[in-house]
Amino acid sequence: MMRADIKPILEAIPAARQEDARHYGVHPYFTRRPANVVRAYLQRYSQEGDIVLDPFGGTGVTAIEAFLLGRHAIQNDLNPFANFIARNIADTTLASTAPLLQAFERVHLECSKGLEQIEQDEAAAKRWLKRLPLPENIRLPHNSDAEFYYDMFTPRQLAGLAIIRQAIDREGQGVVRDCLVRFGGQAEQNLPVGQRPRRKSGRLQHLQHLPLQTGIGLRRTSDMGDLQGPLS
Repeated sequence: MMRADIKPILEAIPAARQEDARHYGVHPYFTRRPANVVRAYLQRYSQEGDIVLDPFGGTGVTAIEAFLLGRHAIQNDLNPFANFIARNIADTTLASTAPLLQAFERVHLECSKGLEQIEQDEAAAKRWLKRLPLPENIRLPHNSDAEFYYDMFTPRQLAGLAIIRQAIDREGQGVVRDCLVRFGGQAEQNLPVGQRPRRKSGRLQHLQHLPLQTGIGLRRTSDMGDLQGPLS
């Protein structure tokens, strides 16, 4: 096919963000594009079996949609957190949701008492913070919402997230633990507005200080329909 044979998309494509909220909505990300728009471009400009590269892939909408359309995909982003979200949305290794539900229950049982304490008493939150493992209180870039990382949280918020993260880390490494970390992005959305972490721009990543790979390759296999990476 010659470039001149490829017709541009001239009609407007209404964004349908809620259609794919079941998987793309599990964690907010500030540059995510509507999946249905990305899907339309992939259908127009690629064919089944093609390799689709997104070097600035964010949380993987292009790569995941390409995979679902029978393409191979290479996902890359400078932000390791974005790649972490993409990798976990695309993961298909769990045979069922049972292990994830069991892990949720374990985390809930481990955290509920401590969370109740800090919800009722700010002094209790400060006591918890003295013994909880916390990320480094780094100085943030000059255009950030606060000067230091901890400044974006009240003691209750920071202690609560740290309690949950400690319980999640006890689940060990693997897809279940990573899914639990990823769902942490919805914890803030379920808080009353006055209790949410302080920010202006929406670029908050909670306690996600993880040594993650930069690139992900997604490849459809004919016998399993699974995602495999890195693509080679």
